[in-house]
Amino acid sequence: MKQSILLFSILLSFTFLSCEPKREVPKSESSISGYFDNVAGKQLTLALQSPEGVIPMDTLIIEEDGYFEFTPELNEMAVYRVILNYQTYLTVAAKKGDHVVLEANGLDVYDNYYVSGSRESELIKVVVDETMLLSAKLDSIKIELNHQKPAKDSKGLFKSYETQKELYSNYHQFALDFIDQQPGSIAAYFVVAGLQPDEDPDAYIKVGEALLQTYPKFNYIPKLNEHVKFLKLSNTGNEAPELNYPDPNGNLISLSSLQGKYVLVDFWASWCKPCRQENPNVLKLYNQYKDHNFEIYGYSLDKKQEDWIKAIKEDHIDWIHTSDLKGWQGQGSLDYGIQSIPATFLIDPNGTIIAKNLRGEQLANKLAELFDK
Repeated sequence: MKQSILLFSILLSFTFLSCEPKREVPKSESSISGYFDNVAGKQLTLALQSPEGVIPMDTLIIEEDGYFEFTPELNEMAVYRVILNYQTYLTVAAKKGDHVVLEANGLDVYDNYYVSGSRESELIKVVVDETMLLSAKLDSIKIELNHQKPAKDSKGLFKSYETQKELYSNYHQFALDFIDQQPGSIAAYFVVAGLQPDEDPDAYIKVGEALLQTYPKFNYIPKLNEHVKFLKLSNTGNEAPELNYPDPNGNLISLSSLQGKYVLVDFWASWCKPCRQENPNVLKLYNQYKDHNFEIYGYSLDKKQEDWIKAIKEDHIDWIHTSDLKGWQGQGSLDYGIQSIPATFLIDPNGTIIAKNLRGEQLANKLAELFDK
């Protein structure tokens, strides 16, 4: 943790120690300007980035000395792209009155570019730098693997897998540290958007609540708050939302009718391969603990009843099964904010969620902790 915080501090300091811009700030109310070296005469586009997509706002030709200057009418804080081509652009965040300055090598805009005039844009650079560092390290591993002999060295492959795992873990920690330190920043939104809501619900909630305070009109707020609303409903420590849906015979079964037992709520579907692969593990644990005040309440995201029933029979999973056969639009999955399956929620006898998304060994360990006393 300390190393991640130190890395964040170093990256942030690099952002502010770059050279000063070469020209005076434009006299317009707001501007996005600067220099892109080695691409004189190329077209440059300024576009608004929004939940609906990337919307072009203005286009110009880069001057002979690399200078460019956009003077858009900015209002509330928003995110913009300065685009050289479809795959090459820099992202900035700006509002009315900001004068954002960018300097970069047009042949590689991400290589230690400079930005000033907007604190939010400077924070975005911190995230971009860390992301590019991760990408470079992963590319290096791929190149090394491609140069191995045709008969792959199993030790080398294992080492590369472990290295990649460590890199992703370090970046994940960087993301959590960044969110802890800058939860109300625009950059934090893009960091948290790269995380899995089911794995890091607290990070989503923290950013959603903080951004609502700092930039209540930010155009990504409604989308983020939809995630936050559902995550709060189904977060650990909360009362489990009610489920009351038909079983394969059409009989309504409510989750609340199982109060007094430990219940694993299992969101799955017949077409979900990871769900089906996990079913034998869950079945083994169900048989082990079903006489110990333990039950499973399945909710399927199937649309066809015949597929749902067939999967239940094929996998021999004889716990409680329910569904409204509406797929991803089923009310049960919406109430729990399900973004991917399999998804599980372990509920205690009082109806409180005590754990989420436990599978395999993690689920076995948790049930052993509860029942093998």
